[in-house]
Amino acid sequence: MRAVFAMVISVVALCGAASAQQNDAVLEHYRAYRGALEGGDLQLAAREAELALAASEAASGGGGRTAVLSFNLATARVNLGDWRGARSPAARALALSESGASGVDPAYAGLILGRTELALSERVGADRLATVLAGDLSALPPGEVYLAAAELGAWAHSESQFERAAAAWRVAAAHASESPFGESMGLARAQTWQAAAMFMNDIGADGGRRRSGHLSAPRAHEIYMMLSNAIAALRPLSEVDDPSIELTLAQTAYAQALVWEAAVRAKVLSDGGDLPEAPPEAQGAEDGLVDLASRNLTQPRCQLDRQITGGFRRFYPEVQLGRGAIGAVAVHVRLDGEGQVIGSRAVATIGNDAFAEAAENLISRMRFTRTADSQPDCRMPSDLLLSVNFGISRERPRR
Repeated sequence: MRAVFAMVISVVALCGAASAQQNDAVLEHYRAYRGALEGGDLQLAAREAELALAASEAASGGGGRTAVLSFNLATARVNLGDWRGARSPAARALALSESGASGVDPAYAGLILGRTELALSERVGADRLATVLAGDLSALPPGEVYLAAAELGAWAHSESQFERAAAAWRVAAAHASESPFGESMGLARAQTWQAAAMFMNDIGADGGRRRSGHLSAPRAHEIYMMLSNAIAALRPLSEVDDPSIELTLAQTAYAQALVWEAAVRAKVLSDGGDLPEAPPEAQGAEDGLVDLASRNLTQPRCQLDRQITGGFRRFYPEVQLGRGAIGAVAVHVRLDGEGQVIGSRAVATIGNDAFAEAAENLISRMRFTRTADSQPDCRMPSDLLLSVNFGISRERPRR
């Protein structure tokens, strides 16, 4: 569950002096590096950073400004997605800063090296990032802290290290003000995955320790409200004028929040529990459906009723039903003017792939009809995002 994140430009300023001739060569390439960054030419910036570092190493080895220039080359290559090329200068910058070289914060160098190692599937990067993120982050750029925390959170979740994932996403949420996605979306994404990790930690396995599978009422409410708040923030960001079949980043984040909320709801209802009412902003339209194309359209969408041929239970995957497994799927559904489903695609799934297949099969059997209280000039063609949760309800004992 690795994620691709936007670039953050990092520059450590060059200062101090070496011999005049040597300093001229370093400064020449450093200034060219800065100019390329300001002009948005990342390829040129990386080349000039490499030349500046080479000039510094020729002049003073690991002394002088070599630590600073190693760091700049590492971040230049990170910005290009050249993780393999970034690893060596990042490691050099960290080693020099830890040995007392000035100009580079060891925590900052550790952050860049950890991101690089993690991108190269080196597990040591996860430990390095976890150590940095648990320390004092006040001197580090919030945007880069967000990226590092989000990358660690995504990796840890994919490795079923849910406690580590929750901690990482908590750090990301605290630094969402400088998220490359914008504060609102950055915070909502962090809340979604923090809640997901907390949920999985409580009902699944973390680090080889088996959990009871039970989600306490206070914990369920905390997780559910965190997801509801994320949904409320992502909903307006997900409404676009002319949606294509491919979802935007905001719509994908929205789908992920919806599917985790559905999974929590399925688990709590399966255990015979209750959930608080979600904020109105997270409840969708009056008919409970989420329309991905509701903003700035002259015609409001019709309010819709849904009918399912054959009932819901028949669509529950047989093997998962026998095991009592729960799942949730978010499906992008396109309707024509008659309310017929003309396209559907699972865009986020929790549980076995059989749940995604079952959800799409369920959607294909749905019929959408306009309700009597819809506005006369409403539109039927719609792009909807539906969440389907698979849970086994348990009848509560009568008092």
